[in-house]
Amino acid sequence: MNAVIGTNDYPVAERHQIDNSRMLILFRSHLEDGSIESEILGKEICLFDVDGRFLWKINPAPGSTVGYDRVYNPNSTELFDFVHLFCNDGNYFAERYNGDVFEIDLKDGTANYVFWKKS
Repeated sequence: MNAVIGTNDYPVAERHQIDNSRMLILFRSHLEDGSIESEILGKEICLFDVDGRFLWKINPAPGSTVGYDRVYNPNSTELFDFVHLFCNDGNYFAERYNGDVFEIDLKDGTANYVFWKKS
């Protein structure tokens, strides 16, 4: 993904208004026609200011849960897309397709694995 993108560059899955000055957007990397927006795969979440200016894209900690034990492996190279955003007690979380959940730091987009969400 290029350093700067716009709010309409990819199909939008979710928009979350954060305070009155920022918008957290989850773009869709897997499209309905079966194609994949590979340049945003695994980095589908971006923050924009009130004027639609790009501030950052998510920077998730490396790794993933793999296999049936669901133990997070920071050395895993499996790449899953983010499919859902939610807020809990003022903190924002991003959920991957495989159930990995990351807490997002709204200051810079860093995201750390916190748990696996059983579907």
